[in-house]
Amino acid sequence: MMMNRATSLALAVLLSLAAGGCGKIAEEPGASVAAGQDDWTSGAPPGPPAACSDVGVDGVAPYVTRAVVGRPPPPTGGAIEDGDYVLVEQILYGKEEFSFVSGRQKLRVRGGRVDTGWERYGTARTGAETWLLEGHRVTMIHHCPSAVTQEGRYSVVSDGGATRLEIHVDEPPYAVTSVFVKAP
Repeated sequence: MMMNRATSLALAVLLSLAAGGCGKIAEEPGASVAAGQDDWTSGAPPGPPAACSDVGVDGVAPYVTRAVVGRPPPPTGGAIEDGDYVLVEQILYGKEEFSFVSGRQKLRVRGGRVDTGWERYGTARTGAETWLLEGHRVTMIHHCPSAVTQEGRYSVVSDGGATRLEIHVDEPPYAVTSVFVKAP
C-alpha cells in the first residue's frame, strides 16, 4: 500500500488512540477518584500495562479503519447494556478516503466500569476505565495503563439484530467513530 499524507496522519491518530482507547486525551497526573466510586478506580494498579484487565482479543477478528468524506451522524445516546463488545470498524470522517486493517479490540462493560483489550501491530495491551454518561455525551476516565480523561459522544443502535455501540470523538482533522458490536 502506498502511504500518502492522510494515511500517515491516520496511522498517527490510531497510534495515539492505542495509548488510551479513543478520544481527546487530557493528561491527569495523580488523578483522583470521585466520591462514591469503587476502590478499583483509585489509580493505576502496580505492574506492567498488561496487568490492567483480563480482557483478551483471542478469537476477535481484525477491524478495518476507513476514512470517508463528510461528518458523522449526530449521536443519540441510549442505554449501554453490560456485556462484551468487539470493535468491527473505525471510521475517520474528514476530507479524504482510504482504508486499511488496523488491529483488534474488545470492551467488557460492567456498570460504569469498562475493561479493554486491544492489539495493534502485534502488541497486545489492556486497560481499565470508568465511563460517565450524560445525554449523548460520554466521559471516559482511564485508570490504567495511564490516568487520562477523554470526552466524546455515543450512540447505541439496535436494528433488530446485533446491538452496536458507536463512540464518537474528535481527533482533528478527523471526527473518529469506533463501531463496536455486542457479542452474543
